[in-house]
Amino acid sequence: MLSELWLSQRYLRAGKKEKIISITALISIIGIAIGVMVLIVVISVMSGFDRFLEDKMVGTNAHLSLEFYNGAKNTEEIIGKLKTFPYVRGASPFIDGPGPG
Repeated sequence: MLSELWLSQRYLRAGKKEKIISITALISIIGIAIGVMVLIVVISVMSGFDRFLEDKMVGTNAHLSLEFYNGAKNTEEIIGKLKTFPYVRGASPFIDGPGPG
């Protein structure tokens, strides 16, 4: 810890002859500090966006999916039976497969 402090004081408190080195060192330190701050902000924003996007994508999927490989002829009857359970909020049929073309 003391060696880093000594080294930073040596370059920031230069003598009268080396005033330009002190200004250059100060500008460099400020530039590095700004770069690190921007990097931290970008990483935190992207991490938050990643979690938000993952929650949205997972939230659109159903908790339960029934698949009938030969098709279901009586979907209304099956949906009616599913809606009788007290913990079922909603049920709807959907078609999964390749589209036209």
